[in-house]
Amino acid sequence: MAHPPYRTASIHFLARDSLYEKVKPYTLHRSYVTTLPYDNFITVEVPGIALHDLREVGRSLCFEENGIAVLEMHSSLAYEDFSDPQKIEQLYCKEVADALLTYMDASSVQVFDFAIRRRHEEWPDKPSYEIDGGGRSQPARQAHIDSNEKATRALIETLNPSDSKKLLSGRFIYLNIWRPLHGPLQDWPLAVCDAGSVKSSKDLVDMDNVLPDDLSAVNYVQPGDGSNINVVENVLAHYSPAQRWYYLSNHQTFELLVFRQVDSSGKSVPHASFYQPPMGSELPLPRESVEVRAIIYFDD
Repeated sequence: MAHPPYRTASIHFLARDSLYEKVKPYTLHRSYVTTLPYDNFITVEVPGIALHDLREVGRSLCFEENGIAVLEMHSSLAYEDFSDPQKIEQLYCKEVADALLTYMDASSVQVFDFAIRRRHEEWPDKPSYEIDGGGRSQPARQAHIDSNEKATRALIETLNPSDSKKLLSGRFIYLNIWRPLHGPLQDWPLAVCDAGSVKSSKDLVDMDNVLPDDLSAVNYVQPGDGSNINVVENVLAHYSPAQRWYYLSNHQTFELLVFRQVDSSGKSVPHASFYQPPMGSELPLPRESVEVRAIIYFDD
């Protein structure tokens, strides 16, 4: 049976407020004891956004221009294996890396991070920080991009101290590779925005994540002069009616949703989770997902 070509949903964005003409958006990790607000986000929920189904229109997209692809990959890992970080790192991340090399025709790929998200039954009524203390265990509703070019260049230097100069001289692309752990997914799917429909200077705002000094996740390390070692930048998105958003209906576990976060020669893809009403009287299983972050490199 054919799927509808699009559906509508609400997505959360950073408001177009004059505050951000003078002040950079930020968020403080909840481990900090402070009298400051933990963030300065003014968020707006935009209803009725058309989400075009990648099953119906995906073939019309070009990764180079739109920054979105769906790849088929049958992992050797079973559902229960995704509770074992060692298996994820040693087996699943390698499978993803091999799939990316084949699809992108790149010189090399560097997987540097992964995250498992298992939606708590009380989320979003209960804030994420009350569930995991400020971690990454819950879906992300705010339209965002995982990094920016400055932070990605710094990350490449951290990951590759001996040959970063060579890697940075060629093209590099930071990717997020996302899929559910059980399918077909019916609970809080992921929406991705066509990179070609985003006006970077008007729709995107760099933000600071202020993190504990001892946070060990490599993608959070910001090298340089040492003064901002616990601050990493990513990007929040404003809404624009010119943006074109997509999702993958009935997302299966063997389907990798690949989307561009940073491209030294191209635009980025904002993304966010959205609420999908139950299709019947029975509630769907809470969303569980795995995402891998990788950088692919191309020779000059």
